[in-house]
Amino acid sequence: MQRAILAVLGGPLDGSRAVVAPGHKLRVGSRAPRADFVVPDDSLAGVHFTGFIAKHLNSTDITLFVGLLVTSVAYLLLSRGFKLSSEEAAIEESERELRLVFGS
Repeated sequence: MQRAILAVLGGPLDGSRAVVAPGHKLRVGSRAPRADFVVPDDSLAGVHFTGFIAKHLNSTDITLFVGLLVTSVAYLLLSRGFKLSSEEAAIEESERELRLVFGS
């Protein structure tokens, strides 16, 4: 087995290297201590997903899809308690107060 070497060839980390021994992983991300190799870039995830699904997608970064799933579930759970009649009553009350303040 051979080792792998990650070498940075530009930017603020130019010249930085990380050696990955056979059978080990290197987690690259923007936040320590979760990432083994920290890249100071806010557009990079804290740690790129390295689980089962990403392995089968050739280590594609799937954080966008994970985020969509989480926000979709949160939206569904939060919208279940939404009552249109309550919202309409609050809008009418707000409009009444605005007419009192601005005299329209």
